[in-house]
Amino acid sequence: MLLLQQIVNGLMLGGIYALFAVGLSLALGVFRILNLAHGATLSVSAIFGIEVAIRVHIGLFPLLVVGAAAGAVLGLILEFGAFRWIRRDRRRSEESRAWAYLIASLAMLNIFQGGAQYYTFRIANQTTLSFPFGIAPRSNVTIGAIVIPTMSVVMFGTGLALALATWWVIAHTQAGRAARAVAADPEAAGMIGINVQRAAAIVLGASSAMAGITGTLVGVAFGTMDFTTGSSYLLKGIAVVVIGGLGSIIGTLIGGLLLGVVGGLTVYFIGSAWVDVCVFGLLVLVLLARPQGLFGRAAVDRA
Repeated sequence: MLLLQQIVNGLMLGGIYALFAVGLSLALGVFRILNLAHGATLSVSAIFGIEVAIRVHIGLFPLLVVGAAAGAVLGLILEFGAFRWIRRDRRRSEESRAWAYLIASLAMLNIFQGGAQYYTFRIANQTTLSFPFGIAPRSNVTIGAIVIPTMSVVMFGTGLALALATWWVIAHTQAGRAARAVAADPEAAGMIGINVQRAAAIVLGASSAMAGITGTLVGVAFGTMDFTTGSSYLLKGIAVVVIGGLGSIIGTLIGGLLLGVVGGLTVYFIGSAWVDVCVFGLLVLVLLARPQGLFGRAAVDRA
């Protein structure tokens, strides 16, 4: 029964991995941007949420809206402050543009993280920050011998719902079709009347909003947050995206759940110290067996 408990625990955590990674996958699938600042967005949004929660009596779900708004603002800062200028530079080749995006996101990672570090140490005068007690539900859901904290159910449900909502929007709406057209050929999309710059702002804002929601959920569930918390989620998020398949929202969702289960099984059979070893070992195995990921499409050379 303990094994089943660990699998369920892994699934619950996998839901939050999926939510965070879907944001990464969204930017990567539409604009070929690996946003390294995604992890710092998680930390900064959560820290902002903590400050709001300390000053205003607010429940969990309004707090998630605050986290989403903070994340979206950071995403728009990244878009208007860096990515838009790179996209407008027609002298760059596709390879040069990809490297420029990567370097710009790395620079913004350090700016966001440095700002969060300064705030935590110099203004708040603490090493970690904590959400006020009472925001997270403290009850449990019991299914037979399986005990699941209600907050874990909230994390899993939120991650699953937003990941599926993102897939539905991309697959079945006009905005999603526009995003897919931009992903296929930005210049051709612009020629048929799609506003590529506006689409980029919407995609990056939505992507970063997911990081903000993730940070809020993680901070409320585990109690504390610091400026480095997002770094570990960034590494796992990249692993989820690669395992699931680049640009595949459903693949990313399944990859997040799979990583969570692998972590739970590792804790049961080997110990918590081996979780990262097994998770990234799985990443290596998937890359060796199926480089495009479990649900990705193999690249096709066109004459």
